[in-house]
Amino acid sequence: MYDIKVRLAERSLGPSVYGDLFTDQPSDITVYADVACWSAPHHHSKYKIALLIEPITVAGGTYKWVYQNHSYFDLIMTHNKDMAANADKFVYYPIWPKIWIPKEDRKMYDKSKMASAIFSAAAVTQGHRFRHEIVKELKDLNVMDVYGREYNPVETKTEGLADYRYHVVVENEENGYASEKVNDAFCCGSIPIYWGNEGSNIHDYYNTEGVLFFQTIDELKDILTNVVSEEHYNSKLSVVEENYNLAKDLTLDHIYWNYGIKQFAEQKGLIDK
Repeated sequence: MYDIKVRLAERSLGPSVYGDLFTDQPSDITVYADVACWSAPHHHSKYKIALLIEPITVAGGTYKWVYQNHSYFDLIMTHNKDMAANADKFVYYPIWPKIWIPKEDRKMYDKSKMASAIFSAAAVTQGHRFRHEIVKELKDLNVMDVYGREYNPVETKTEGLADYRYHVVVENEENGYASEKVNDAFCCGSIPIYWGNEGSNIHDYYNTEGVLFFQTIDELKDILTNVVSEEHYNSKLSVVEENYNLAKDLTLDHIYWNYGIKQFAEQKGLIDK
């Protein structure tokens, strides 16, 4: 599928994301993901690409270091729109293609339940803390089933998604990248109830006619009590299936090739245009 291979200096990015582009063998292009960027000055590679994945609220030190030391890199790929607007060397990508749903579990399920959420115990970022506020505020309304280590542990995320028409998604930061949290929902044919607005990156990849947005707990409460229904879900089935097809085969190479590496390789004469 690809005329070149790209060395990936960081291979702890999660399951089912690499695809056919990346290798751990020497290459003209080396990609450094997140903290691996700090090692770039010590490596010899013809071309170096920085790949910023974690949100700035989690990896602020790495963002600052990459920005201040951008001369070490030939290309910098980021989902942070403000950072991507800095110079031609910075390019924007909208979505992190990680998926935790096993490939065999990615399907359009028959739905029997209404809404769920899967929240970790983390409480570092604004998004982490907001998840726990949501559970506290809505626990007596019985409007969604909550899973996760802090609440109701499950063996796989499929258990918290497959039966549900809707899934509440709160990213680590508001209006940042679309992550595995929303990809997993689409991979099970669930409609995300998404913490974000018209500025969210999710608009740049998925069809957001199949997404419900909220910014406050009151807005979420209104959606869960007045909007979600079997009828509403069924009315969105064609968009649900469209987003399912966009999500189910996501790989790291698909996104990063199409949102920056392909054009870079063409410009440097490594592949034909």
